[in-house]
Amino acid sequence: MKTKWDTDRIVGLSAMLVGLGSLFIVLYQTALIREQQKASVLPYLMIAFNSSDAGSYIALRNVGLGPAKIEQIRVRHDGKSFEGDPYQYYAKLEGAKVPADRLYRDRVLPGMLIPSGTTLQMLGSPNSSVMYSELLGTFQFVAVQDPPSSADASATPANRAVLEIDYASVYGERWRVRSDRVVPEPL
Repeated sequence: MKTKWDTDRIVGLSAMLVGLGSLFIVLYQTALIREQQKASVLPYLMIAFNSSDAGSYIALRNVGLGPAKIEQIRVRHDGKSFEGDPYQYYAKLEGAKVPADRLYRDRVLPGMLIPSGTTLQMLGSPNSSVMYSELLGTFQFVAVQDPPSSADASATPANRAVLEIDYASVYGERWRVRSDRVVPEPL
């Protein structure tokens, strides 16, 4: 039996092909729009060490396009994990040269929302010379060289604490930023 290719059959098959093509295009455009929406609110946190005439500070910056929701903040040192921000960690250190009541701090706690373009000074002091060596001797920062006057052999990078912050975007994508790494890592 031979199939007849009349005009009605050709128009019907063409309409089905056009419909399937349109469905594919709509699904592809929807996926692109979702990716664009996620990218338009992408947070990007950085942990920085700032030192100037105004003092020495550990800063947390959101240089991304959207807010970052803090999920967890901890300090790791000698294989142990301390849950809390750098101020809490430093305040409990024995032999700290700057008393906790003389420190400047912006508290960073789980559940906080860090807006885009915001910089928080998590720990520091206007006394630049003392705090400079204290922060560099206590915490490990990426691309920060040791002060030339540092004679403390126990302050090698392996013996310094690393600050870690887990954060998420408004869409639930999660990352971890560390004070000893440049780029946040996805979780």
